[in-house]
Amino acid sequence: MKMVDWINILGGNVIVHLLLRLGRVASVATFSLCLPVPLLAAAAPVRPYTAHFKITRTSTDTNGTPMRIDSFETAARDSKGRTYRETKSTWRSGDQGGNRVSFFVEDPEAGTTTSWDAGSRKAVLFVTPAELHGKLKGCWADSQGRIMIQAPEAEDWHAIPSSPSAGKVESIVQMRLDPGTYKRTPMKLVAENLGGSAIAGIAVNGTRRTYIYLDQGTHEGEIESSHEMWRSEELALKLREKVSGPEFGEKTQELIDLKLEEPDPSLFSPPKEYEVERIELHQAPCEVK
Repeated sequence: MKMVDWINILGGNVIVHLLLRLGRVASVATFSLCLPVPLLAAAAPVRPYTAHFKITRTSTDTNGTPMRIDSFETAARDSKGRTYRETKSTWRSGDQGGNRVSFFVEDPEAGTTTSWDAGSRKAVLFVTPAELHGKLKGCWADSQGRIMIQAPEAEDWHAIPSSPSAGKVESIVQMRLDPGTYKRTPMKLVAENLGGSAIAGIAVNGTRRTYIYLDQGTHEGEIESSHEMWRSEELALKLREKVSGPEFGEKTQELIDLKLEEPDPSLFSPPKEYEVERIELHQAPCEVK
């Protein structure tokens, strides 16, 4: 079984990792994939835009070797609700390093996500059942059982205080810390409302979530990670983000520029010379390891 698992739910964008190769489709063993918005909810009307971000992540691997990833990302949405994301990344760990350029297009109305890498000449088109757009629950797989995804569950979404004056809210949540399983681990969540601000003239709301280990042996009481995010409801887009934790490392995302106009329509399709593999998803049992 080749499995896709949710590893990070931030700002309405669900980021997943394909843990094993798609054989002839992928040229690398692991790559990021954005699943279609209909898996989460029906898309609400938002203004078209094109935004550019700088993203930096630093961490240390199990051998203590420092690792750094520098990325420049282009995010766009048109008046049809389609979204486009292009990520140019450079990574270095010790004396090793590399570059990668990846593309993702989501079409909420069609219930599809298309992904491809620069130079691969191959793209993957994921299709969800039209009658279930915005209603997917549980686990889904392709007909060959090569890929499995799991739609977000109620415990994946946690309440935030209504205002900064409401103080912090503590709760016990179930988190999947290991991307290779569906097993959940209890964590204490401390949620804060950071209030409103503005970035590039756009109103944003800030939130901070801190996750603390419960009953994890030597980790008990330690912070697993802290997520701070500033998101525009008008654009349905996070404009600033900071994630940190002892094991996760540090990640920052900063806006470079923003244009509130229709993006180039050609962005929303892979190059014409690319071969496109269509993968339709159906309901499947979740495998707990």
